[in-house]
Amino acid sequence: MNGGWIGLFLLMLVVGCGGPKTSPERPPVVFPPPHPSSTNTVASQAEAGDAHAQYQLGAQLDNGRNAMEAAMWFKRAAEQGHREAQFNFACMLAEGHGVEVNAIEAAKWFSKAADQGLAAAQFNLGVIHEEGRGLDKSGIEAVKHFQQSADQGYAPAQFKLANCLLRGTGVVKDEVEAVRYLVPAARQGFLEAQYYLGFLMARGRGVTKDPVNALVWLNLAAAKGHVAARKEKASVAAQLSPADVGKAQRVALQFKKQNKAMPPPRPAPNN
Repeated sequence: MNGGWIGLFLLMLVVGCGGPKTSPERPPVVFPPPHPSSTNTVASQAEAGDAHAQYQLGAQLDNGRNAMEAAMWFKRAAEQGHREAQFNFACMLAEGHGVEVNAIEAAKWFSKAADQGLAAAQFNLGVIHEEGRGLDKSGIEAVKHFQQSADQGYAPAQFKLANCLLRGTGVVKDEVEAVRYLVPAARQGFLEAQYYLGFLMARGRGVTKDPVNALVWLNLAAAKGHVAARKEKASVAAQLSPADVGKAQRVALQFKKQNKAMPPPRPAPNN
């Protein structure tokens, strides 16, 4: 399992059109090539019971493709309460990487990391509840964990919570509130959030109709290869003047170059 590990389950998300897919993530754990002496020091500290050293050693071994030993060290650190180790060990259990697949054990370790406030674990725990893998299926519990993660600024959770609000899954349907979570996820560059925000702004759903700014977000998503965004972009652009299309292109380019925060969209009327 390398630093780009993507785990667990693909979800089909629907918002009145072909829904995008998302998946729980394992944030990359990147270490520079260790000096032999430093590796020996980490190993010695790990053997002596230092939880952080055990986590570091597990990450180094995992990056080096020694998954079974990595899982062993992650587990040792996890048992001492190291939340990142708990999360990584849960990911390995969920996928069967270095250990046998065990959805119940994976859920247990995700829960422990989530209880310690790890946003990625809270997000994955929400997915587990939504899918009912290793824990009881519960849309309400899923939303609770998505909310915890989203409130920490975790873009995948912000998008997933917005999607639940758009569909009314596990929570009362509220498009205005959905847009509130899509905006920060889109600003962080989360592809699906950019597409959904553009889609909703183009139609005035949950936000005042604004085809020019909708086109900005669709341009950003389309530039990353989002097929649905490309189609929606063409549809929206066809309704605008060449001047407005050019304006949207310039704003999107400025955003990409400077990561400049765009002003928040205006709320939908009568909300």
